[in-house]
Amino acid sequence: MTRFRTPTLCRIGTPTLCRIGAALLLSVSLLACSSPGQPAPESTGPGTQQAAEKSPSVVNRPAAPVPALNVPAGDASTAVEKFIDWAAESRLSQREEGRAAIVAARTNDAVAQALVDAVFAAQKTDHSRALVALSILGELRNPVGEQGLTRFVNLPFPQDSKGSDFEGEDPEQTALGTLQAKAAEGLAYMGSESSRQQVLTLVAKHPSRIVRAAAIAAFLYNYPDSRELLRRYVQPDELIFLDRPGRDIGESGESFNAELAVYLKLHPELAAPAPASGEEEAPDLPDPVDAGPPPAY
Repeated sequence: MTRFRTPTLCRIGTPTLCRIGAALLLSVSLLACSSPGQPAPESTGPGTQQAAEKSPSVVNRPAAPVPALNVPAGDASTAVEKFIDWAAESRLSQREEGRAAIVAARTNDAVAQALVDAVFAAQKTDHSRALVALSILGELRNPVGEQGLTRFVNLPFPQDSKGSDFEGEDPEQTALGTLQAKAAEGLAYMGSESSRQQVLTLVAKHPSRIVRAAAIAAFLYNYPDSRELLRRYVQPDELIFLDRPGRDIGESGESFNAELAVYLKLHPELAAPAPASGEEEAPDLPDPVDAGPPPAY
């Protein structure tokens, strides 16, 4: 649904659990490896007896109507909870309906505040719900929502805690980083001078590389003519992010591959090394040791 890109979840390699409906509805920047318009490669496996049918999640679940979001102040909290539920389970075909409902509530400060409250409430209890709420809040483009996004993106970032890393990542840092990256994208899409400056500040000073990278990509996407201004805020070892391509929904594989080729020419150090010619002989392995029968219990 959102018109701002979402690089944080797909383009920086940070693992997260996103609800399928929210990803389809609220994300417009997907770095897929194949294009929907391209035919699937021919299979060399055994043929099937019948063609694939629709996903059971589509066949067995009717599309729910879009709930009202632009409601009186007294009903805002309930309406927001229902809308988040709907957005998380919605279908791609309902994207424009959902966007229209959000636009209709753009000047509703009570709804904006209820969304802010929902973001903070879900932050540590339901990561995917917080992502959905942040996406809706960014799409709303409301001044109250901007204040909430600014407050959220400036929450204290967890210190690197030794011994808590999981495969090289601190889960607490990654969780908050991906959420704050989504907030940064919403601020870039907001379009106000204050939100614009806030994004530049994030680019320069936020402690998380996840957030800095997302802020760079979102700023470029929403302010494509301000590259040189942005360059002054980017940390020296992250200037490469200014050139990184992103694939939009509807872009062909050929188009994106051409952008990627240009990127790799600009930064050849990122290209994968050429495979070694010939096949290397596998080293001899020692014979397995016979451990004997298992002990009796």
